[in-house]
Amino acid sequence: MADTAAALFSYLLVFQGANELCDFGILLSGLVVLVGALPLVLLAAAAQTRQTVLACAFSFLAAPFLFLLAFGTRNPPCGEPPHLESTAVANLRTITTAEVTYLSSAGRYGTIDQLITEGLLDDRFLRFTGGYRYNLILSPTGYTAYANAVSSSAKYDFYSVEDGVIHYSPDSRRSPRNEAGLPVQ
Repeated sequence: MADTAAALFSYLLVFQGANELCDFGILLSGLVVLVGALPLVLLAAAAQTRQTVLACAFSFLAAPFLFLLAFGTRNPPCGEPPHLESTAVANLRTITTAEVTYLSSAGRYGTIDQLITEGLLDDRFLRFTGGYRYNLILSPTGYTAYANAVSSSAKYDFYSVEDGVIHYSPDSRRSPRNEAGLPVQ
């Protein structure tokens, strides 16, 4: 019974690591499974009965299966943008729509305050929203809208210009590997 409880507990640890830590979680959880399996090997070596040896062998062989099961069922899979990033991209699209509308009526691009005053954005864009802070920088011929991660749960920064294309941050530390400055797919 203790073997089953230990295997279930190991699975839950690995599953939690797979969901929250992705690549680092794979390494850490693999280490937890291996370290947790060592006592089973020692117990099997010191066992006096065939039943104990079989139970330890089964638990030891089940560990890799539980490890693979945990990483096969993680949500969201590593590499997919988490919910916060999807929301940030959607909010940048909202800002782009508001800017296009403001440009057609005022003849120029507007600040976040101006877009809120005109009813094109709501006031959530003035504060941290969904793990992000939104900024607009105006130039004589356009604007750049930024979504900067301020939460430890938000991993990437984004920006958009007047063409409406959302890009990952040009800073490789704030964008997915090999996608710095590239459009979000």
